[in-house]
Amino acid sequence: MTQNKVQKWKWIALAGVLVLLGLACLLFRGGADYTRALPKKIQAVMVIDGKKLNDAAVLTLTDEQQKQMAECGVDFTRPLYAFVDDNANVGMLVPLDDKGKWERWLQSNNCPVEQQRGLSWSKWEQWILCFDDGRCLAYGPLTPSEMGRMRTAMTTQMKQKSKPDSPLLDDIGKGEAPVRLAFDAALPQSLLLGMMPFSGLMLKGNEGGHVSATLSFDDDNIIVDVTLHDIDINDEESPFKTMDEDAGAALSEGAFARIVTGVNGNALLKVLRQWPMLRTQLLALNFCVDADLMIKSIDGVVTLDIPKEPQGDNIRSGLLLTAQLDNTDFMDNVKEWRHGLYEEYGVRLEQLSANVFVLQGIEKDIYFGVKDKRLFVTLDLQTITKAISSPEPHGKVSGKGYILACSIAINPLKDIALGMFSDVVPFDGSEEALKRFGTLTLRVKED
Repeated sequence: MTQNKVQKWKWIALAGVLVLLGLACLLFRGGADYTRALPKKIQAVMVIDGKKLNDAAVLTLTDEQQKQMAECGVDFTRPLYAFVDDNANVGMLVPLDDKGKWERWLQSNNCPVEQQRGLSWSKWEQWILCFDDGRCLAYGPLTPSEMGRMRTAMTTQMKQKSKPDSPLLDDIGKGEAPVRLAFDAALPQSLLLGMMPFSGLMLKGNEGGHVSATLSFDDDNIIVDVTLHDIDINDEESPFKTMDEDAGAALSEGAFARIVTGVNGNALLKVLRQWPMLRTQLLALNFCVDADLMIKSIDGVVTLDIPKEPQGDNIRSGLLLTAQLDNTDFMDNVKEWRHGLYEEYGVRLEQLSANVFVLQGIEKDIYFGVKDKRLFVTLDLQTITKAISSPEPHGKVSGKGYILACSIAINPLKDIALGMFSDVVPFDGSEEALKRFGTLTLRVKED
């Protein structure tokens, strides 16, 4: 073959490659590329994969609804993003497969479309929308003046050349769960501190960390897996610790919820003393029993069982707290407990059996007992008797390796859950989709 022919074939091969690349760009135009419009700095981001939700039979659509969705121009085969940027603005990024359909759909819903800065713009109530051939970026709710200021930032985002580099985006890009979420640990701290003053101890020194979570479905179980990144829960100051034994989180018969978590008793006592109301109650308890030493002895798995039906006059009566103990040294002072009563205030301690006691005269009688280095606490005599005589074996949902694991029966909260579900996905058939799930499982671990 002559040199000219060789050169000719090289040019033909190069042209073929360029044609294939061009076709690929055309076929996948706006594909994963639509994520370029995400903000460079974000505090929280969630990805929702409608196709996977539909495959999991969570979304049940009528033929008419499917037709409407096909005609609106949104590409439901690709994930939708919701986020909070570094200025606390809430936004969404929606993939489009047909800009013309999307534009007509907006106009049919009384949302005029205008062209500005090489992009299409519209308003949906208090939301401002900016879109092109492959994606729609939306921010809201905003006032009219805020919408004007947002246009510059949105234009910049829409013209970014690549997807922003962010650990939060990296986390939600992993896995196959239909719903994935990630947020900076600093985002919820103010809320947590307002609700639970002692929660600051859990996140102390971890302002730079972040949290990721996934929502998935397995048979009749909804599973939420939470992972803590660069948040050191297992330090000496934290009341929580990773569970190192196979602690079951499966629901027992007749239970509404079971929560299992790893607890460091020494750190827990310090946290409780920091909360004035609990500190006062601890002082009162220590007049009767060695509550401080009892709490310090906790080291390992703590389980809280919540019944579906109330026992007695309210549901609290059936609550059962079970704690793994490092030692039972506090039991050495039983005789001193009995001599340390302050019956002049109507409070008295009775020993019902070798290892079972009842503290009476408070708002509710408190029953507690010890067996096989496990502490049992409840407000019901029948519950403590059953727990001491035949401790329940561990369930099938393991808490090993997690900081917290819990299972919640969905049916008792069906009406509330359905209301929340329908607000998010207002489709006919949502009730049937929700009915197929019996349990919600939540698990929390460190990265």
